[in-house]
Amino acid sequence: MRRVALWLLLLILAGCAGPFQLGVSVPRQKLQQRLDTHFPFETKVLLFAVSFSSPMLTLEPGADRVGLHLALEAGMPGVQYKGEVALDSGLAYQARTGSLVLVGPRLFRFQLEDMPEIFCRQVEKVVGPLVTAHLDSLPVYQLKEGQARRRLKGLRIEKDQVVTVLGL
Repeated sequence: MRRVALWLLLLILAGCAGPFQLGVSVPRQKLQQRLDTHFPFETKVLLFAVSFSSPMLTLEPGADRVGLHLALEAGMPGVQYKGEVALDSGLAYQARTGSLVLVGPRLFRFQLEDMPEIFCRQVEKVVGPLVTAHLDSLPVYQLKEGQARRRLKGLRIEKDQVVTVLGL
C-alpha cells in the first residue's frame, strides 16, 4: 500500500514538474536569419513591379505578436518609388512540420515616398494583401528532430527571444 501511495505521489509530482515538457528558447537572431531567407519577395501588379526586402523582426517582451518592417520598392518603367511597410504577426507552432510560423499578419503602415497619398492608398489596397499572404504561415524557425512533433503548451515573447513550452 505504501508503495502504491509513493508511486502516485511521484506521478503527481512529475506531472507538476513537467518532465514531459520541453522548453525551447529561440533567439531573435535565429528567427531573423530564417526570415531573411524568404526575401526579397518580388511580384507584379498590373504595370507595377513591387519588391519587399530587408526584413527586420522586432520582439516586444510580453507581447503576443512580433513586429516586422520591410523595405518597399514599387514602380513601372521610368518611375520608381521607395518606402516601407510595417506589420505585426502572431506566431504559431506546427507540430506536423516542427516549425514556428508567422500567422495572421496585419499591415498597419504602408508608405511610399513622393507618391501622392491618394495613389499610395490605391497601391496599398492591391499590394498589402500580397505581402500579408506571403508572410502568413511563413516558417521562421525549425525545431530539432528530438523537439519536433510535440504539442505547444505555451509561447511567450521575452527580451530578444521567443520561449516555447512543448509537451507530449
